[in-house]
Formats: sequence, structure tokens, C-alpha cells
Amino acid sequence: MGENFHITLDPFTITIIFILLSAFVAAFIRGRRKDKCLKSFQGDHITLQRIDGHCVWGKLTVENTGIELCHQNKHMDGQRHIESSTILYKHELGAIQGFVRFLEELDENGKRQRKRELTRTYHPGVLRRLGRRMMNVLRTLRDSFVEVLNLVLVRDQKTARLGQVLSNQVKYVSQMKGKII
Repeated sequence: MGENFHITLDPFTITIIFILLSAFVAAFIRGRRKDKCLKSFQGDHITLQRIDGHCVWGKLTVENTGIELCHQNKHMDGQRHIESSTILYKHELGAIQGFVRFLEELDENGKRQRKRELTRTYHPGVLRRLGRRMMNVLRTLRDSFVEVLNLVLVRDQKTARLGQVLSNQVKYVSQMKGKII
């Protein structure tokens, strides 16, 4: 009765658990991330012009996998289908020439948000400028870390025993390097 239950984990198991947890967290964050520029158009009535000249308009909804334009009125497309919305996935966003949002169609809240966003972009305050500089420093440090990691891996691949192991696992080594970064 009253026996103690102890779990002992070896370093290999801890490493596997850490890799799985970090992959799960990274996938969750990537899945929730939306394009910052597109998010500024979220919920607005916009006109989208494709490179081929085709225009689509509607209320914009932004998702992490693409965008959707919900039309006010259903209409027939060129293939005799009734359309109530148009969906463009991430890989199709390169075919877009531009978005147009008319200032007159924004409500007062939308106009205030737009003006605030323009002010924050073109006349940033001290804290915003400091944040930008800090991000630049962090990105420079990340790039330096990547260079050092690459140098270490190249050097280790040239050593006898470790080089044989790493050369057989090039795909996994580059995946791990990406996850570490």
C-alpha cells in the first residue's frame, strides 16, 4: 500500500519529449500567424485586382491559409456557378496585383484606425523606434548564430566518427538546425 511511484527519464527520452513539444508549439504558432498587411484590411469591403486584370470585390476575411472575399450579392461566374464568395489560398496570393480599399467606404472607427496606423508607421514614437532597433539587433544575433551553427556542423562533418554519422543524416541535421533557430 503506500508504494512510491518514481519515473526516471534518461536524456534520450527527455530530448525526444522536448523535440515533440517544441514542434507542437511551433506548428501551433505557425498555424495562427496571419499576414500583418492583410490583417489591416480584415472586415473591410475591398476590390482585389489580379495580375491578369480580373477584379473581385467583397468583404475580406483573412485566415492563415489564405483569404476569402464574401460578396454582398450572389452572382453567376463564367462557368455558370452561383458564387457567394471567392477564396484564394496562400500559393495564389502571388497572382494579386493589388488591394483597393476606398476611404469613403470606411466607417468612423475604420478611419480612426487607418489614421492611427499611418501615424504609427510614418511617425513612430520613441518606444516603437526602440522596439524596431531591438528587433534588428535580435535578427542580427540570430543570423550570427546560424553562421556559427553552420561552421560547427561543417567542422564536425569533417571529423572521423561524427562526420560519418552526420553525413548519413543530412536531412535530419538540417531539420533540427531549422527547429533550433
